[in-house]
Amino acid sequence: ENVIFPLKNINKKFPYNLLDIGCSGGGFVKEMSETGVDSIGVEGSDVSKNTGRAEWSTIPERLFTCDATKPFTLFKNNEKMFFNVVTAWEFFEHIEKDELLGVMDNINSFTNKGSLLICSVASYSYVYDDVEYHRTTEDENWWIDFFKNNGFERDTDIEMYFRNEWVRQGTFNFVLIKTK
Repeated sequence: ENVIFPLKNINKKFPYNLLDIGCSGGGFVKEMSETGVDSIGVEGSDVSKNTGRAEWSTIPERLFTCDATKPFTLFKNNEKMFFNVVTAWEFFEHIEKDELLGVMDNINSFTNKGSLLICSVASYSYVYDDVEYHRTTEDENWWIDFFKNNGFERDTDIEMYFRNEWVRQGTFNFVLIKTK
């Protein structure tokens, strides 16, 4: 079977719900929704929303704009949503180092012990029109320590299920499990 997202192969309770931080055009959110996963995406830029780009015109009820470095809450039927899985594909490196704690505070506020954080992180500079887009470029050990200090430990056993089937292949790809 061609699995859209290798997480289906992991012995994890399904159905699960998913939050994609830095969802861009929302394609991953739509793909996951079509497989029966209750998924939501948040994006820092309002360009896609304002132009109806990509999936913003097809699943607007699942895509939202916000500053992930500042507190935010998502509600469903007037109740705060919690997520079993949070993904962030090529997202963290775009955040200033001193604002990363705000992102982790948000992730921790809507996940419980045992939730997964699955992400790819680039470790190189990316300059376009004289603007540095990768604000935090650190090595693998720095990121592992950062996540651990914020309640998520790397799980290399789960990572093996992904092989090279990541949504985006970053310099580093992590599966982290919330330990607190």
